[in-house]
Order: sequence, then C-alpha cells, then structure tokens
Amino acid sequence: MENSDAIINKSLGLNISNTTNMFLSAPSSATVISMFVCGVLGNLLAIFVLVRTSKRHKWKNFYRLVGALSITDLFGILASTPLVLVNYLNNFKWVGGQATCDYFAFILIFAGLTTIFFISFMSLERFLAVCCPYFYKRNISEQRVNIITALLYLLSITIATLPILGFGENVNHFPGSWCFFNFYGQSTLQYIYSYLYASTGIALIFMTATFNIILIVTLAKEIRRKDLQERKCSVNSASSRRRRRNDIYLMVFLSAILIVFGICYSPLMIRVVLNQSKWTQLCESCDLLAIRLASFNQILDPWVYILLRRENIICFVKRTKRFKSTFLQRLSGIHSYGSERIAIIRHSLRHRKSQSKDVDDNLAEVNANIMPDDINDAQQI
Repeated sequence: MENSDAIINKSLGLNISNTTNMFLSAPSSATVISMFVCGVLGNLLAIFVLVRTSKRHKWKNFYRLVGALSITDLFGILASTPLVLVNYLNNFKWVGGQATCDYFAFILIFAGLTTIFFISFMSLERFLAVCCPYFYKRNISEQRVNIITALLYLLSITIATLPILGFGENVNHFPGSWCFFNFYGQSTLQYIYSYLYASTGIALIFMTATFNIILIVTLAKEIRRKDLQERKCSVNSASSRRRRRNDIYLMVFLSAILIVFGICYSPLMIRVVLNQSKWTQLCESCDLLAIRLASFNQILDPWVYILLRRENIICFVKRTKRFKSTFLQRLSGIHSYGSERIAIIRHSLRHRKSQSKDVDDNLAEVNANIMPDDINDAQQI
C-alpha cells in the first residue's frame, strides 16, 4: 500500500505555494461539521416530510424520485464527510492510503452521478406528465419508474467503479482532504474516463435545463389561458384553483432545482474538461471550489424541497395576494383623498374666478353709469 504522500504526488505533483497556503487557512473543521449537520438534518427532514404526507401524494412517481434523491444525498454525506473531517484534523495529510482514497472517490462519483441522473429523470418525468399526458399515462407506470431508478443506481455504481478497476485512476487532490479521479491524466484511459464523466454530466445538465424551461413556459401559458377562460365565463371553481396552485408550485420548484443544480454541478464538469484538455493553467483552488459546490448540492437539495413544499408556496402566494390587495386599497385611498383635495382646490379656484368676474362686471357697470355725468359736467364747465 502506498503512503499518503505518494498518493498525493504520483499523478499531480502538487506544489503548495504561499498563495495556496493562504487558501488553506480559510476552511476549518467547524465549517465541515456545520455542513455535515445541515446536510444530514435537511435530508432526514425531507424524508420525514415525504413519509408524513404520503397519504396526500400517495407516493406518485415524482415523489418516489424525490425520496430516492434524499436517500442518496444522505448516504453520500454520511459516507464521505467523516473521512474529510479526519483529514482536516490531520493537517490535510491523507489517512488510510490508496484504499481509503478509492473508497472516497467512489462515494463522490457515485453520489454525484446518481444525483444528476435523478434530477434529470425528475425533469423528464414532469415534462412527459405535463406536455405528453397520454403517452405518460400509458407508458410511465410505478413499476417502470422503480426499474429505471434501480438501473440508474447500477449505472452510477458502474461508472464509479471503473477507476478502481484500472479504467482511469483515483488520486488525492489539493489540499489533501479529498480524492477523486485523476482529471490531469496523461494516459488514453484517463482521457476517456475524464471526458466520459464530464460529457455525461454536461449532457444531463443541458437536458434538464431544456426540459425545465419548456415545462415552465408551458405551465405559464396554461395558467394564463385558464385565467382568461375564468374571466370570460366568470367561473372560479375549487378544482380549477387547486390545479392552478399545483401548476404554480411545480413552476417554482422546477425553477429552484434548475438554478441550484446548474450552479452546483456545472463548474465541476467545466473544470474537468479544461484540466484534461490543458486549455488553462493549473488552478488547484478552482478545482477545490468546484468539488465543494458539487458537494454542497447534496445539502441544498432537501432544503429546496422542504422550503418549496406546496403548502409553503400556497401560503406565500396567499400572503402576497393579501399584501397586494392591501397595498392597492391604501393606494386607492391615497388616490381618492388626493382626487378629493384636487376637486376642492379646483372648485375654490372656480369660485374665486367667478367672484372676480362678478367684481369686474360691477366695476364696468359703475363706470358705465358714471361716465355720462362726468361728460355733462365737463360740457357745462
């Protein structure tokens, strides 16, 4: 078994400069512990909420995938974070040699790919349910969703196992607290594996973004069409309100998932391509930031689901409408008060103008009466 220093240097040849030492001083074990607690609590709470509300959602396909995603994220956090904490406490010197390095890399690759697969499958499932309802009803059953979920797990395990079997290589990366496949590799197999991983991730991110954008636009048009119909027919039934709330919930949830998913995983895929293609210079801190963002996605996913639950969104929409109506009432009150004041001022100005006109008429009449007498007096003189 090779020692930790050999693992770190055999493929990357890391040279930690003063700049990288400054970067090392920023993270601490307290940060790792807090992220671990947030991730575990978030995923446990998401699973608890799913189980408790199972009578309402009846474990439909979408909620099955949400549950599988939460379980996978929880497993990834529990299986990898303790080893990270040990290496933080050991001054970033890898513990356990190549065996623990392969284990840690396997967990990161497996959990990351499974998350990407499930989020993409969730987007595809919702896209088919909304945009192709007849096809969805005839072909997407619970049994098939379970089979596809198992196949996605198996595919992720297969891809994560390849570097251990020699199709690629797992190495320790800067600053020594994590292991991943070698995306600085020189051999053909390392090139192939790096591009396989990155191209799979980029393709799934692009597919997810495409499906979600189409779905959001479709739902927005549908909500607008239903609102116009209800205004024309003056009908606003409970079922139509419920469907509109469901559409709004789905739009918000998919938008949040798309934003979080893209921000967290895109940098890692881009860094793998850039490093393997040698298009940019070595940037170890950039790679560390990319893997941290990808790991942070496992913490954010359950909180996105918890905070953006249908009940919370409905409550937020109701409060927004209440605030809007109150604001408009106050604005209309201010407007009516201003209109009354303007009317009073105009009436006062008109009254003054009429009084001034009457005075002018009286003066003209007086002058008209005085002028003949003045003329006669002038003639007598």
